[in-house]
Amino acid sequence: MSGAIAFINRIRRNHALEHATLHLLSNAPNRGVLFGQSDWAGFTIYGQVDTLTVARAVQRSLELLQEGHAELAIHPRCGTNLAVAGFFGLGGLWWALTNKNHSWAARILSALLGIAMGFSLSRPLGLRAQRELLTESDPGDLSVIEVRRLPVNGTVIHRIATTSGN
Repeated sequence: MSGAIAFINRIRRNHALEHATLHLLSNAPNRGVLFGQSDWAGFTIYGQVDTLTVARAVQRSLELLQEGHAELAIHPRCGTNLAVAGFFGLGGLWWALTNKNHSWAARILSALLGIAMGFSLSRPLGLRAQRELLTESDPGDLSVIEVRRLPVNGTVIHRIATTSGN
């Protein structure tokens, strides 16, 4: 496997583990709003949840992905859904506003329809983009090195470091 593909697959595996962890943490007691961000070295969880709960959820998530629970790699509130909505919504808006062959009223109506279409497509296309492009539900040899709480101005942040041979 080339270096670039291995690098991308590492991010995709971390993204899947982040999603699976957020699925499990959604049932945690006394938690606030949670969100995450993945990269090649692991992922970060932002939100009010204690470190032991995060560590347990990360480990259990990895086990579940290894057991084949691929559905956990996809999250309905992933930022990908918002990105897809923005892409189609702004595309429709751009098309409507630059189409000089129609009246202003028709262009505004087209812009609104483009934005509505973007939001209606965001969920199915966002989920598909996650499944096909942005996550890899098979963690392979991915392992967790550390779960560490980072104190940052009163915000609860947990950094989960991972490692993988590929």
